[in-house]
Amino acid sequence: MGVKILTTIPARVSKRWKGETSFVKPPQVFINSRLSPFLYSLKLFILSSKCDVVITPSDRVGNVFALLQGLLRINPVPHLMIDCLWYIPKSSLLQFIKRRLHKIGNRAVRKYVVWAKHEMEDYPRVSNLPEGKFAYIPFHTTTEGYDFQMEHGDYIFAGGDGDRDYSTLIEAVKNIPIKVCIATRVKIDGYSNDKYPNILVKPTSHEDFRKLMAASLMVVVPMKGGLLHSGGQQTYLNAMRMGKPVIVCGPAARDYIEHWRTGVVLSHGDVNGLRDAIARLVKDSQLAIEMGRAAEDSAKLFSTENTMSQVLDLAKSLIE
Repeated sequence: MGVKILTTIPARVSKRWKGETSFVKPPQVFINSRLSPFLYSLKLFILSSKCDVVITPSDRVGNVFALLQGLLRINPVPHLMIDCLWYIPKSSLLQFIKRRLHKIGNRAVRKYVVWAKHEMEDYPRVSNLPEGKFAYIPFHTTTEGYDFQMEHGDYIFAGGDGDRDYSTLIEAVKNIPIKVCIATRVKIDGYSNDKYPNILVKPTSHEDFRKLMAASLMVVVPMKGGLLHSGGQQTYLNAMRMGKPVIVCGPAARDYIEHWRTGVVLSHGDVNGLRDAIARLVKDSQLAIEMGRAAEDSAKLFSTENTMSQVLDLAKSLIE
């Protein structure tokens, strides 16, 4: 018999994932209730008694499932937790509570998958969990299965809501004669279109987000510093897959980008470095084109199929 893997992650576009996992659907009661995540976790807990391994994200459902196993099972079913986007709580009390909860859930979780290499050291330091519990697997592009028109536009595109530092981007481009489109729902302190007429900030649908990215000249991903978790991978990997020159303010992007070959990686909040990089790519169109081509070739390695295959291989290795 084959390995039975339960998951709360749908198949999406990974053929291997669809063929080798069983997706546990959310319960259809209390769908919009605060009880919904708990009921989903409870359903997964009951069904998992007859499986070999469980794969979940580090979301409410996955974390509650880990707690249920840690508290109620003598021999927990091996649990692989991915998408661990962790932050340090602001208060000491919340930090203490979070460490205690991690300790309970850790009885069942065999491995935590992170998308940035530094998190393999930083997460254990903050959570008091063993370093050997953490594994790095590269994140993936999410453009597969969508249609969009590729164009060589005349504007810089930036987008996303989580942990973005758009003030750095605005400061960098305020004296550069180029249009900038920022797709976000986040309010940016000090911004107004009257003050910065070359910069348009607006929320968009997922479809329009992809279209705006695909029609841009280049893509900038300015990330906030001082955080435990490093994000932005989906945005800059998708831009690379579209053949766009990408500038990321966040050193963790070096896990995915070769500096000045497949993109540009800068420090958090580096206004001068960002301004210089944008000006150089605007001035040297051939460099921008070559970087975009190299980025597109590099991004092919970060497909959803490749990432989810690595997750499946890791999950199977946890079975005793």
